[in-house]
Amino acid sequence: MSAAFLHRFSVQRSLCQSCHRCLQRRTLFAAQQGIVSKGSNTDSYSTDAFTSLPLQNENLEPRTTQSQSRINLLEQTKIQEFLNSVAASKEVTIEDIERHKPSKHAPSGTTQYESDYNDILDTLLRSFTVKQLKNAHKLYNLTLPKSRTKRDYTSSIIERQWRWPSLSESQKKRKDRTEIVSPTFPLTTREAFLLLGKDGANLHLLSSKYNVRVSFKFSPLSITVEGIRESVEKMARYLNTFKQGIVEVMLELPTEKEILPKLLQRVSRLSGALAEPKDNNRVHISYRKNEARASFVAKALSIQGIHDLERPPLIAYTNSESHSTSQVTPGSPRSFSMYPFAPIHPLPWNLPSGRTLRIRDIGGLLDPHMESPDMLEHKMIYDMNGNTENIREFVMRNLVGSVDAPSRICTLQASLGHLLFCQSEKFTPYTLERFSLTDALRKAGDRNHKRVFIPCLPSHLSDKIPSQQRLIHRIIYRSVAANGSHHAPTSMALRLEISQAVSDIFSHQVLSPDENESNMVEPRETVCRVGTQKLVDLIMPDRMMDIRFSIFDDTEVSKEQWPRELCSYEESISELSSSNLDILRADLPLILSHNGVTYALQSSTLIRQSIDTVPGPGDSSLGGPRITSESVLDLNSNQRYMECQVACDDPGSDASWEQFLYECDWMTKRSQAFSPFTSSNRTE
Repeated sequence: MSAAFLHRFSVQRSLCQSCHRCLQRRTLFAAQQGIVSKGSNTDSYSTDAFTSLPLQNENLEPRTTQSQSRINLLEQTKIQEFLNSVAASKEVTIEDIERHKPSKHAPSGTTQYESDYNDILDTLLRSFTVKQLKNAHKLYNLTLPKSRTKRDYTSSIIERQWRWPSLSESQKKRKDRTEIVSPTFPLTTREAFLLLGKDGANLHLLSSKYNVRVSFKFSPLSITVEGIRESVEKMARYLNTFKQGIVEVMLELPTEKEILPKLLQRVSRLSGALAEPKDNNRVHISYRKNEARASFVAKALSIQGIHDLERPPLIAYTNSESHSTSQVTPGSPRSFSMYPFAPIHPLPWNLPSGRTLRIRDIGGLLDPHMESPDMLEHKMIYDMNGNTENIREFVMRNLVGSVDAPSRICTLQASLGHLLFCQSEKFTPYTLERFSLTDALRKAGDRNHKRVFIPCLPSHLSDKIPSQQRLIHRIIYRSVAANGSHHAPTSMALRLEISQAVSDIFSHQVLSPDENESNMVEPRETVCRVGTQKLVDLIMPDRMMDIRFSIFDDTEVSKEQWPRELCSYEESISELSSSNLDILRADLPLILSHNGVTYALQSSTLIRQSIDTVPGPGDSSLGGPRITSESVLDLNSNQRYMECQVACDDPGSDASWEQFLYECDWMTKRSQAFSPFTSSNRTE
């Protein structure tokens, strides 16, 4: 009975569903016929009914044979062979597992990545047994996970062998990219200053780089970082690295003179390194490890800050009618005052902040008919006591010692610019004060008023194309009173100049690091000189510019007598070019000793110099002035300015002196077309 039933069941599976229903109806109909033919006997009904079933099944025997033949054909296909081989094999291979590895996946931290991860995880779980996954770890040389479940085996292969991030890491990243946090990090004073960077530029870059909002708190000093968790964590890692990269050094000043804390604040801003005053004339410098240049600039500017601003003798040149020793009233013909003045070029970095003033005659510049007489005609000046004196005698006596200059005094120079007076930092409203020229000179000579000479290029050279250009690297050291010494030689200076001629003609503009002077036509020249420099300031209140006279009484020093540090620095300069400023700024000695005198760095500049002859007035028999103009770049403070000088090669010669006065007079006088309301004529 069971054999017949199984045979019938196998035949039914080989038929479609409609054929199966048809077979059931035929079987039921045959059973009913048997019941009718045998009568109402219950036993015969049971016997005949079940007897009829095999008869109907016997009619289907050929179909069963045909279905069995189909099964035999399937067993001969490749699919069946593969299934049989898999069933017979008990070991898994690396190829079996790698066959399921996707070629790529979505970025971690996205919902698509989590979907990809779950898909490959389910595929491996359905395809392999626990034993096969365990053997796969041995094939991959992977240590077994602590938890020995099938899911743990599968995740271990995905994450450790295929290098997929785990689901927990992806979910954490997704959370970090959406959650806003604002932690606070404590800072010290040094850390806060260095984190800000030069003028706050570093903090701005960090805020843009990590896409966070940064704010400082002062009680206590700390920094608050607001942004998504991922960005804030990156910023936190940067802060930890930043704090570990801070370097601190101590600078010993070469003199017992103390440097003002306000001056060190400007040093810190210019250099990007924090300079703090300490006891015993020391300066504590903090800087970032990867910004060694900032440390050198802070040291150089601190050394330069120990030099006082020059206060040379002060004289004035103006119309003789304007000189009066009596008290000035509003009805006086000429009166003077100190006007606020803002020069074109920035003030020296070591100048105290505050208002700058210049002595000018009241209304004189606005009157086109008011003009100072020529220096060749009126050669008298006024000193600070109101006394009149010949300009040549006063200048030679204060610079040389006598009118008959020694032969070794080679050059007397006159620099054009503005003599400015600095008020205190306290803000006070400006009030116009009228006073005589004598009172103006006495007020300017007051020790409470710091004065500084700002060089400037006159309007005569604004459109002049420079020629005979030279590129000069000039380093000046000034003598200082060494520690333990009470005095030092006054105005002793050691000057080193490295120069080369430039063949190309450049526009007369201030140097910039992008410029390149590559075409040098002459070999490099180097000269070192030691001597004294003396100055005299000449105020010209009724003219557009003032004058500073200077003489450098020096002698040349042979290279064998140079300080050893200076020789090493000169040899390290392979190329003199504004495009290679890092070489000129590196390894510069800050303190030197020569013939028992200690010298400290005063300035290190790169200069483009040109010497030009400007056509003078047509009726002049002296010819046009020979002018030296310089475009100067301070290598430490990065300040730029222009200088213009006229020279007297032989101050003892009357003819040379006449030419010199003529050049000074012509360069400082305003043109006839001058208008104070026209910007094109403005030289201030």
